[in-house]
Amino acid sequence: AAHASLQEALAIARPLGDSPEMGHALTFLSNIEESRGHHAEARRLLTDCAALFRRLGDEHSRAYVVINAIEPDEPFSAARRDFEEALGVLRAHDDAWNTSRALRNLAVVALREGQFGEAQRRFEECLAMQRELGDRWLISRTLNHLGDIARSTGDLAAAERRYRESQAEEK
Repeated sequence: AAHASLQEALAIARPLGDSPEMGHALTFLSNIEESRGHHAEARRLLTDCAALFRRLGDEHSRAYVVINAIEPDEPFSAARRDFEEALGVLRAHDDAWNTSRALRNLAVVALREGQFGEAQRRFEECLAMQRELGDRWLISRTLNHLGDIARSTGDLAAAERRYRESQAEEK
């Protein structure tokens, strides 16, 4: 019912031009599509939403959408550029939670590119923010990534320590 209502609202709103409400409706629709397992449609809706917020000049909302719409495993140069831009906007708005998520996404890109120093630096900054925010799930994921870096660079003792810390956060 919510899905049909949102689609109807968008059909009515589109001819009236861009609006923040249309952006929020696109975000909600994307969440519904994602929960249904329609990942490509969810991504398309978020991409449309990011473009709409850019046209509206709402860079903070656009940054939020970008860190959710783009997967860190997309073509690295495009993902890196968009995440860097989003990070700057989110920092300027003192949006700590989404800033930590943008840092995490940039760290994942660096990790996949084999840039372990950059990945570690970004994950460490992300971890410090997440600890302040108390997001145990993201803390656990970040510690696990730091364990992956340590393992990849041959520091097995540090890897084991990070993996244990990660498990402790999950309890």
